[in-house]
Amino acid sequence: MAGMLAAVRSELGADGLQVIWYNAPGDGVVLFAAGIEHADLSDWVGMSDLAIKLAEFPATGSRVREGACPRGCLMTLAIPLSEGIVTVTGMFLRANEAARRASTQTLLRLESFLRPFLELWAVTRASSAHHAGLAAAIDHCDVATLILDRRGGVIFANSACEAMLRSKDGIAVRGGKLCGSTLSDTLRVQAAIEHVLGSPDAGQARPIVAMRRAKRRPLMATIMPAFTAEDEIRAEVVVAYLFDPEQDLTVLVEPACRYYGLSTSETRLTCRLAAGDSLAEAAVSLGVREQTARSCLKQIFLKTETNRQAELVSLMVKSAVRVTGVGKVQVF
Repeated sequence: MAGMLAAVRSELGADGLQVIWYNAPGDGVVLFAAGIEHADLSDWVGMSDLAIKLAEFPATGSRVREGACPRGCLMTLAIPLSEGIVTVTGMFLRANEAARRASTQTLLRLESFLRPFLELWAVTRASSAHHAGLAAAIDHCDVATLILDRRGGVIFANSACEAMLRSKDGIAVRGGKLCGSTLSDTLRVQAAIEHVLGSPDAGQARPIVAMRRAKRRPLMATIMPAFTAEDEIRAEVVVAYLFDPEQDLTVLVEPACRYYGLSTSETRLTCRLAAGDSLAEAAVSLGVREQTARSCLKQIFLKTETNRQAELVSLMVKSAVRVTGVGKVQVF
């Protein structure tokens, strides 16, 4: 973009050029600014002020307006697009009446050249924001997620998956490909990928692969298609979700405890119960008497409107906030 707009500045013969994108009144983003490196700040402020006045909503058509700056004149072209308005402002230090008329005509002539380019830029910008949002949604999820190609090559791994890979227990990336701790696990993952991509009914292909670990329960991997049965073009990629049956639930349960107004001691007890401890085991782990733990549990039942430990654990797990960095979540 910078090269093209620099050419526009040259064609216009402007001493300075400023291009601003507006997708709402007064909400401008500078796309390009060049020229008059030692100009007063007021010169550039004046350009922005003129652009804001011209970027009226709703816009009805392209138009040029002339303005003044401390050392010359300004000419701004406003181009309404489908998603907003772009203003192109040129600064001219020495411009007589004839030069200003020529600049106006040049701006209007360049409009037919700039419009399709800026429309494409706006679409690309919106698409990039959309994709960035999708990538952030995947990356913030605490479920380890991978996007793999047909050969098992890793295209994308979210932060939760990166943490699993760093542990080097059950899964690893070698030569850019997802591997298990054993050759047989690696081959079963590859077979699951080929099954998903070759399945005539993409919506029903859900193979599950156990990724064995040395001293802990295996990771459970489910391979899913990156397309639906209705897609005319099938993507040659799959999505893999990895689940750890020995995951520490504390980081998931603590925010739910705060939501239900549990105290620090009540939260600690709830986390121990969610981890699978009996009430007696939780009392020992927390260094309190079992009767104390039982009294605390009664208060937890009252606050969560539950009656049994199983019901409490079920509620907490279902209320879990499944995002990375969940310990920083604030309850409003």
